Amino acid sequence: MTEPPTPGAVALAPDVALPLRLDVDRRTVRDTQRLRAAAAAIAILGSVWLAATQNHWLVGGFAVLTGVYGVFWLRRGLREQERALQADHHVLLDLTGITLHDGPRTTHVLWTDVAAVVVDEDRIVVNVMRSQGDPLLVEPIFGGLGVYDLRDTIQRAASIGRDDAPTHSPGPDATPLEGG
Repeated sequence: MTEPPTPGAVALAPDVALPLRLDVDRRTVRDTQRLRAAAAAIAILGSVWLAATQNHWLVGGFAVLTGVYGVFWLRRGLREQERALQADHHVLLDLTGITLHDGPRTTHVLWTDVAAVVVDEDRIVVNVMRSQGDPLLVEPIFGGLGVYDLRDTIQRAASIGRDDAPTHSPGPDATPLEGG
């Protein structure tokens, strides 16, 4: 016999209880930004060293490009961290579908429109593939879940949502059943 999930705790597949709200894991966002800042600092310092020690114009040009890339990488990370730590940034899984709240923008995908839920290992995101339209990209920053646990949780929620969805809808001329 399994125990019901603790209130406030994130349930992993196959113990998904809907509705399930996955909030941003602030620690994951901060740790990712720290790694990005360290990589940018290494690129910038390396480009300064390369430019200072080499006299060839091609090497100097490469050093400048690497330094500029490092600065842009750092700025991009700061913008993404700011966006991710907004108060209204979460994923909601319910019986009807998945909703991604990204600040003022909200995207809802019905489970009946989901063709597949896959991990994009190049971008390290979960792609909720729609039967029509662009995929919904879900970053692994929600609920403290890694990319594969997030995929499994979304797949399980989709399975539950599809199982609970009505197989047909009554027409406009349908009469409700009386009695009970």
